[in-house]
Amino acid sequence: MPEHGSINYIHMNPNKIIRSKRKTLSLTINENAELIIRAPKSLSIKKIQDFINEKENWINRKKRLIENQIKDVTSNHNKLLYLGNFFPINVEQNASKELFFTGEEFIANSIEPGYAWYAWYALYAWYAGYAWYAWDAMCAWYAWHAWYA
Repeated sequence: MPEHGSINYIHMNPNKIIRSKRKTLSLTINENAELIIRAPKSLSIKKIQDFINEKENWINRKKRLIENQIKDVTSNHNKLLYLGNFFPINVEQNASKELFFTGEEFIANSIEPGYAWYAWYALYAWYAGYAWYAWDAMCAWYAWHAWYA
């Protein structure tokens, strides 16, 4: 049986324990679904283990959430996020614009090899252009409601 001073005694192993001159114990789940513990230098492994065991349900819930988000991002690598939904990108040789949205899909003009930065710029410009429409509509809505409230 592992000793209490050993990190292997912890039921759920953290990926990293960061000890510092702090008074509180905290845990975080990073963007890679790894458990990070921040603890005072003088806090025993047993106390850290008790804290992890107490928060095990929360840790598992958050790890599953982040792992699902990672799966969504990797499974949607040929899709763009727009208004909270993913839409497919179709590349057509003779598309008239660099990028446009039909309501169901994005259509992009094919780009020559070596000009990938141009695809990024076209996407950035498209999002920036449509952001102005959204901001304009939101400002008008808030102004109208503020005036008549």
